[in-house]
Amino acid sequence: MKLSVFCASLCGKYRFVTHRWKCKQFISRASQKLAFVQQLNHPCAVALNTSVACALFHSSATLCAKRFQERENEHAHNIMSNINSYANSVVKNPVTLKNGLLNSYSSEVSSLREVNRFAEVTHQAVLHDLSLEDEHFSEVIRYLVQKLPYVSDAELIQIIHFLCLWKPSPKSYSTNFKLIWNALDYECVRRLKNWDVDRKLLVSDYWFHLRLNRISQYNRSLIIDMLENLNLLSNNQVVQLMFYINLQRKLPQILMKNLEEKLRIVINSVSIEEIGIVCLGFFKTENKLTDFNTIQSIINVFCRDLEKTNNVTIVSILKFLKKSLHLSHVDSYLPLLHKCISHIPKWDILASVHLALLATECRIYHPLLLNTVTEKFVAEIRSARIKDCTKLLQCLSHFNYFPESKFHELFFEEIFKESHQAEIEIHPQILVYAALYYAYLGHYNLDLLHRVLDPEFRNYCYHKCPDAMNAFAEIDYCVSIECKDYIGPRLSKEELKILENRRGNWPSDSRNNNFFRRLLRDFHEILEDALNGKENILIRHILPHMYSPDIIIRLTENSQSLSKLYDDYPSDSILIPPKGEIWACFVISPSFSFAFKSHHLTGNMKMKIRQLEKIGYKILFCPFYEIPLNTAMKKKYVKEKMDILNSICEPTISMNCRNKELL
Repeated sequence: MKLSVFCASLCGKYRFVTHRWKCKQFISRASQKLAFVQQLNHPCAVALNTSVACALFHSSATLCAKRFQERENEHAHNIMSNINSYANSVVKNPVTLKNGLLNSYSSEVSSLREVNRFAEVTHQAVLHDLSLEDEHFSEVIRYLVQKLPYVSDAELIQIIHFLCLWKPSPKSYSTNFKLIWNALDYECVRRLKNWDVDRKLLVSDYWFHLRLNRISQYNRSLIIDMLENLNLLSNNQVVQLMFYINLQRKLPQILMKNLEEKLRIVINSVSIEEIGIVCLGFFKTENKLTDFNTIQSIINVFCRDLEKTNNVTIVSILKFLKKSLHLSHVDSYLPLLHKCISHIPKWDILASVHLALLATECRIYHPLLLNTVTEKFVAEIRSARIKDCTKLLQCLSHFNYFPESKFHELFFEEIFKESHQAEIEIHPQILVYAALYYAYLGHYNLDLLHRVLDPEFRNYCYHKCPDAMNAFAEIDYCVSIECKDYIGPRLSKEELKILENRRGNWPSDSRNNNFFRRLLRDFHEILEDALNGKENILIRHILPHMYSPDIIIRLTENSQSLSKLYDDYPSDSILIPPKGEIWACFVISPSFSFAFKSHHLTGNMKMKIRQLEKIGYKILFCPFYEIPLNTAMKKKYVKEKMDILNSICEPTISMNCRNKELL
């Protein structure tokens, strides 16, 4: 058979249409028996290696996220295919004329002429590479669809099996293909309640082979039905259900909650590879597992079986752990991180970077881990995606960590190569985030900035990934403060307003203040006493691209109060101290500004302090672990900070305290 069933719907699933902002075309060289794409703004030609069960696309650059997504799904499906307990509910790859319920060599013949006719034309289609969309088959399909309500369950499944054997239709909504799969979908949903669990799962597996799970009504109906009857499912059937939940991509958290009690038993009874399938079901639907005991069981099995675990499963579990992170149990993740370090040289790039991402999500500053992952990238950077390099850069910038290797130098060599431009076209936000993460580190590459802030690229990126709009504004503010050498496109004032809704609230008199806002309010009250009034104190966002507001103190005599002078000052403008005046800033750093159980500042907070100093502020750094909870001690703490200020500058304002406790 010329076409693997896996690829039967590729032409419909993928649209090879370029939206590159400069309308470039590229031609990738086709290697024998590999799929190739020729001039991406035209339909592609596809050839397939029939010995491989997964879709392979060969192009001059790594092709889109679909590639690993299919790799994950195919790997998960192969795991189930190779375990005997799934034999009655999983369709083995490749699907052939011989391995259906009623194969062409069976003595069992349907009593319906339409079913037999479809079996005959399917056989011919396989032999002669015929298309379902050929008008000669329209009548066969139309008559078959009319008879579907009258076929037996076995015949219904056999018809789906035959449909898997046809070469791919151009789209899921191509006329003949849509007519037959929609009718089959409806009929399967209608009969679902009458089938046993294995048959329900088997039909869903056929939809997987047709790549129709996400758009078929059957898959949604199956998931709802099984979540309502979890007590009837075996451990393996729960794993298989999680596979189809993964394919669905969207499922409300409340429905996933039903699974948690069942999973406590399942996790301790299945293999590490099957646990990887369970993890797929959670992070692909953007749900988190709330029961930490089950998460701890997964961590324990993962650590136990790490030596024999496949890279794809490792990535699935690490993604899941990051998505389902419980910050109150961060200590439980430390043994896993320690144990994985020695395995990084044997892992692939993707597994390595997701380990670094898990550590970053846990806020665990682990220099050895970061260095080991970075060395992995340096050794294999020619085969790494820019997307994965940017994820590593995210981890490095989060901890303001500069590795010993030449990662940054090599990354800049790769990012501008023509071979990576197709990937950047598909994921333009990776350039934006690369520029932002380098800004955290205080490094500005002029070529990268010109490319990122180019209006054409920005418009393309806004259209492709609107979530990146905040990052553009952050970069623009950073450039205005720290990169005076840059002369090129910038954002308009209107575009900078995108960050308004992201800024944290100022403290209020209500009880809704969080710990940080209560501290701001307390400091403000103490300073009001120390400075004989409010005239030289102001709370606001000095840097519009930062989440938290700060307390400003003016130390130069001025007849007008700060609040009146800057009442109408635009919130999207950087508040720079006037020339000739001395301004100081209390930078209160809450716990999330530091690595876990550490005094190591995050990159974002280091950047904030660096930029405040750059625009002229005297910094009074107040880390959360220094600030007393007791009111009297807090007043003493503020006085000590003010004494430091007095020692480094000469204030011209009166600092006679009305509150004797401050003296």
